[in-house]
Amino acid sequence: MWKRKGGGTSVGPAELEKVDTFRLNPGQAGIFDIGAIHGVARSDGACTFLRVTGEDLEVVPRLKYDLGAKRAIAVESAGVSS
Repeated sequence: MWKRKGGGTSVGPAELEKVDTFRLNPGQAGIFDIGAIHGVARSDGACTFLRVTGEDLEVVPRLKYDLGAKRAIAVESAGVSS
């Protein structure tokens, strides 16, 4: 889990701070609130994950983060216009 320093919510400069790390074992589920900044790292070997959302993420404006460049970038989805 990450927190955006300065609390920004738009594209552009963005510095993130790691605030939590956890592992989900087989049979467990993680819940991420609206706007939560998170990442998924898969382990070696067979791994499957299922994402269940409350709405179609193809039509919701979202951001991805480039940690090296310290930037927030818009996720280009089919149903979201820039």
